[in-house]
Amino acid sequence: MFGGYDDIRLPTEQTIDYEWLAISGKTDLPPRLAAKQPKMMPWQYARSDIVIWIDAAAEITSPTFVADVVAELGDAAIAQYPHRRNDIYLEAEVSLGMDKYADQHEAIKRQVDYYRHQGHPANWGLWQAGVIVYNSHKTNWAFGREWFNECRRFSHQDQISQPYLLRKYGITPVELHSGGLTWHPHNDAKTKTAP
Repeated sequence: MFGGYDDIRLPTEQTIDYEWLAISGKTDLPPRLAAKQPKMMPWQYARSDIVIWIDAAAEITSPTFVADVVAELGDAAIAQYPHRRNDIYLEAEVSLGMDKYADQHEAIKRQVDYYRHQGHPANWGLWQAGVIVYNSHKTNWAFGREWFNECRRFSHQDQISQPYLLRKYGITPVELHSGGLTWHPHNDAKTKTAP
């Protein structure tokens, strides 16, 4: 939570042991970029075999949420919810029409031009980035560092850069399907939006 965009929402008590961390504080980075550090480099904050990163707009409402997503992760490196779109180029077009990326238009255009030039195929895959379950033993943490650097280099629209880097590192997320989250609008949002 950076920049006052969200409030702390304590999770419902879980059926398995877990440690809950709320990450916030002062930073020299813009709030949306500062939030990417724990999201993309969770090993800097948590020393667990499995780390579940959740956007601060989400509230854990099911007592089995942690157990459910850990079971869905299994032995994979990463698990995420599937996105309704399957293509970073279409995601970029949609993002250009969103208020939260109003100052990122040129960066997004440069970004997708670069990925296209690098040979990233259309319809390769796209995942929601509001919940990411990491298996620390299976994840190549160089991927997370490079993902953060892509957000600094281009746009903070991380759903565009993630598939490009997943493909580069040979990682395919397992799809999550468990429920148990309630999504709240960010404090600056006028309407509720999907993660």
